[in-house]
Amino acid sequence: MKFKLSVLALATSSMSLAASNTVIADEKGISDEKNIVSNVRVVTAQRYEQQLNDVPMGVSALDEQTIQDLSIENAKDLLEFIPNASLSGDGGFMAFPTIRGVGAGINNVEQSVAVYIDDVYQGSPRSFGMMLVDLEQVEVLRGPQGSLYGRNALGGAIKYIEREPEKELAVNAEAGFGDLNYRLAKAGVDVPLVEDKVYARVSFATREQDGFLENNLNDDLGGFEDKAARIKVLAHATNNLDIQTSVHWTEEHSGAANYLAEANVSKDARFDLEKPFFVTRDNKGVDLKATYYGDAFDFHSITSLNKYEFDGPSATGSFQPFAILSQWAAIDHDQISQEFRITNTDSDAMRWTTGFFFYKSDEDYQNGSKFGPNPAMDSFANNKTTSYALYGKLDMPLMDKLNLGLGGRITHDRKDGDYHVVNGGPMFKPEAKGSLSKTDFSPRVDLSYQLNEDMNTYASIARGYKAGGFNVAFISPDQGEHEYKEETAWTYEVGMKGVFLDQKLGLSSALFYTDWRDQQLLEYNGSTADIVNADKTRSYGGEIELNYVPVDGLDIGLGLGYTKAEFIKYQSLIDPSLNANGNQLPNIPELSSNLRATYRFNVADGQVVLHGNTNYKSKMYFDAANTYKQNGYMLTNFKVGYEASNWAAYLWVNNAFDKLYRQTGAIEYGEQMAVLGNPRTYGMNVKVNF
Repeated sequence: MKFKLSVLALATSSMSLAASNTVIADEKGISDEKNIVSNVRVVTAQRYEQQLNDVPMGVSALDEQTIQDLSIENAKDLLEFIPNASLSGDGGFMAFPTIRGVGAGINNVEQSVAVYIDDVYQGSPRSFGMMLVDLEQVEVLRGPQGSLYGRNALGGAIKYIEREPEKELAVNAEAGFGDLNYRLAKAGVDVPLVEDKVYARVSFATREQDGFLENNLNDDLGGFEDKAARIKVLAHATNNLDIQTSVHWTEEHSGAANYLAEANVSKDARFDLEKPFFVTRDNKGVDLKATYYGDAFDFHSITSLNKYEFDGPSATGSFQPFAILSQWAAIDHDQISQEFRITNTDSDAMRWTTGFFFYKSDEDYQNGSKFGPNPAMDSFANNKTTSYALYGKLDMPLMDKLNLGLGGRITHDRKDGDYHVVNGGPMFKPEAKGSLSKTDFSPRVDLSYQLNEDMNTYASIARGYKAGGFNVAFISPDQGEHEYKEETAWTYEVGMKGVFLDQKLGLSSALFYTDWRDQQLLEYNGSTADIVNADKTRSYGGEIELNYVPVDGLDIGLGLGYTKAEFIKYQSLIDPSLNANGNQLPNIPELSSNLRATYRFNVADGQVVLHGNTNYKSKMYFDAANTYKQNGYMLTNFKVGYEASNWAAYLWVNNAFDKLYRQTGAIEYGEQMAVLGNPRTYGMNVKVNF
């Protein structure tokens, strides 16, 4: 899908905070016209093409041009521009998406937000946050999505759509550089292999940056080295059958896990670590997609083999307050998935989708630590998962302007866990084995009513489900349990979408309430790491998104979200003194907002581009007791550039006002520690197309 901006396109995509700009790149380069009328934008949030305003749920969508304008390079960048969405963890090798307060937020459980790349489910909880390459569109779906997505779409789904190979030979490339020795290189080549039959696209990307936190005894911290490559081949086997294969690989190396004592948090913070905690993670796999286009229905088969590896070598002094502490970890995740999906095409009034999903994974864990001369302690675990699901959704008219949606998902999960500790002594449970089997039904009902040709309203009720599992690291000897329970949630939502001012202003708004049971939480006291269940949690609030084109060439977007996410009934298993009832969930700000503006105007044979955006997050806590917090903060970015027919150049600055903030925090052995966010950075990017 390729889109060019028009006022009409802006209006019909009002759910997107930054879904469009007044000019975007055409197939060969940068357009020199500010307003080009195009077809109405569509999304596939319900597995078939719809105008965004007709989807009865909260959806945000970013198209390819907006992704480029906002300089989105990874998942952390993406969620900055989605109201009521945020990232727990340090943004590096630990990155956990949350939507409306619902998310995992801990390292050793499956996500509560389903992540898809080109219709392939990403099962590893650590696969989120990887570098993004060749994106054409991103759709963020809020609320339980089990009817059409899963598994584990309790809080919502994030859907990445990659570019397909083009029919003609084409090359695009980008290079960038900046302070902290920032380097970026991207390239993509479209190659027709058999005329009108087979096309291929090869793309790669690499980006590096030195650390911004000085370490007196070793390499500076906070830097990264990322690499990614894709090979995609699309074959039109017959007039009705397309077959696509994709081979992908991503490698990331960073030191993002290094925590700084709160007392030392400052812009000139220093570390004294001989062996800082650098980690490497790899994600590689192969996908096969077959699509049959019939007169009455489309049939999709999606097969995937994927492998995720995480390696954190021994890291003496990885936490500044504890110079004698060494820690390490290794994770190996292998998954296979198969999905069959059928969507009808013979009716514009009644639409349905049904499918079958199979998923199998095998994960090995090793976690270790060592204090000074004491013997090293290691925990080993293996968890196996087999999951089957039948799902479907029917959308049909009840009467003029009133439509009903009925959906549901039947899921069966089987899990087996094996765990033991070496040199743990009486501090930890020595070993455990277990298995669980669970069948769940998660329904969805929605009603949508068209007030007039420019406005829609909707209401929905949906149930979400996420499988239980087994602890994998250093379980408490007495209180700790090997198994933890599944999560469930009921979400109630009402919303309105519309366009005004001769379709120059697009509006989307929603209110929601989520009743969340048995939330999976990590209770970590510095030695033991027990995953437990909180009896009851709730989240409620709303979001609003606006797109406005006041004059030709100027595109303004605003997103505002409010989430009140709190424990209703949660008594700590490990620390009996902790009763968190009424406390705010960790890593969830109540208020999040973003504002962006892009202005393009003609100069000579091209266009000048002026862009700015700002993001605000209110106060949030890093612990269930609400004792360690990050006050509200705002980050602002600017970009200025020139776009010609086949090249473009941009100057940019991120965190322009050099705001000091904590990306995440933790409390260990009574010590508050933080991972700092990136300081002000600046640089230049150049793009060419031919």
